[in-house]
Amino acid sequence: GVALRDFDWKAAAKRLRPITRVHGQEQSQNVLIALDAGRLMAAPHDTLTKLDHAIHAALLVAWVALRSGDRVGLIVFAEDVLRFLPAAPGHAQYLRLLDSLYAVQASASYVDFRELTRFVRARVPRRSLLLVFSDLLDESQALPLAAELPKLRSKHLPLCVTMSDPVAEQLATGRVANLEQVYMRAAAADLIAERTLVKAQLGRAGVAVLEAHAADLAVETVNRYLEIKRQRML
Repeated sequence: GVALRDFDWKAAAKRLRPITRVHGQEQSQNVLIALDAGRLMAAPHDTLTKLDHAIHAALLVAWVALRSGDRVGLIVFAEDVLRFLPAAPGHAQYLRLLDSLYAVQASASYVDFRELTRFVRARVPRRSLLLVFSDLLDESQALPLAAELPKLRSKHLPLCVTMSDPVAEQLATGRVANLEQVYMRAAAADLIAERTLVKAQLGRAGVAVLEAHAADLAVETVNRYLEIKRQRML
């Protein structure tokens, strides 16, 4: 199950409270959370998995968006679309989201971003902020993501939300004392270089990327949502 109990909701809400007041009564918009539940999201990150952190961030941004009068929907995907909750407003929708996400676990498969793109085109007619929570560390997954997400730009506003890897960052820049550490540093530097290339490719195609440490992911995602709403980008 999802370790929702491990998330410090009070601390997150306290950090958000000063900026959630800036909303006026605005036209309801669609926010569609697309959650990667493939094998890479099962990787441990701090005391939780990457999927756990993504779910915490998804639920917090959903709560803020619903409180702001927006409609929120959910897609959980891996090799196929595993769950779909059409966008709707209100507290009842938040309870549906909680129910849908509580039992989500990472699949053993890679993800199919072509299927996600096809599904969104077929089933989501209204323009939406598409928050795609995924992992960019593996080039074989990141490159298809970078190829597919831009195809949704004509109708939707896609934003790729991903976690940075502080261990790789530390290894890539730390001192080395032996040959094994030299190899580890080179491998970590390669990982970071690949991720930088993918982010650049997405950027050139007009798809924004939000990258944050796991502990900051939820609040950073909400802040980006609020910024998009303030700028009326939808």
